Amino acid sequence: MSFVPFMKAIRTNCLSATKVLSDFGYEFEFPPPIADPGSDLAEVSSMLANAGAKLPDALLAFYEVVGAVDFVGRAPSSWTGCKYPDPISIWPLDARHWRNELEVWADQPEIDPDGLGRFSPQVAGDHIHKAGYSGGEYFVIFDGNADPLFRMHERRMPFTEYLRLCNAWGGFPGLQGAVGHSWPLETIQSGFIRLPE
Repeated sequence: MSFVPFMKAIRTNCLSATKVLSDFGYEFEFPPPIADPGSDLAEVSSMLANAGAKLPDALLAFYEVVGAVDFVGRAPSSWTGCKYPDPISIWPLDARHWRNELEVWADQPEIDPDGLGRFSPQVAGDHIHKAGYSGGEYFVIFDGNADPLFRMHERRMPFTEYLRLCNAWGGFPGLQGAVGHSWPLETIQSGFIRLPE
């Protein structure tokens, strides 16, 4: 199964949302919010393979096509009703970060977030951390599947399902539980294309 068409649609929709958010005055904390695929892909892929933790196909496609995405930032004051919008954030494929994650996995199994001895790299802060408070982390769990598990506080889902969730809420899946919020979701999604099944 190829994840490339799906990731192309994710990148298109993230770019579209970025423009709308910028036009509304949303302040991204780490511009640009969409980073092109980096030059570390081959190095990180080789590093992981040598450690027995091959980069799963869906995550590989994300880094090849999308690159990185980080919608963490400050919404206009008129957007109310959601304390933790949980903006989409998947950090870049930085070799130093991933080397450190491998070292942690090898040397400190007691902090293994999955508890099963599987490589689980941190790829983003959690919904609280993204809101500017001391929070936790989101992890990708390398469980041997092409579409690995994504662990976000009390929830786990396949990585592509996480991206679908983010897409369904304009890049801010925390809006899902925020009844009565005033975020202009339909406008943020106005340029979205349909994700492939």
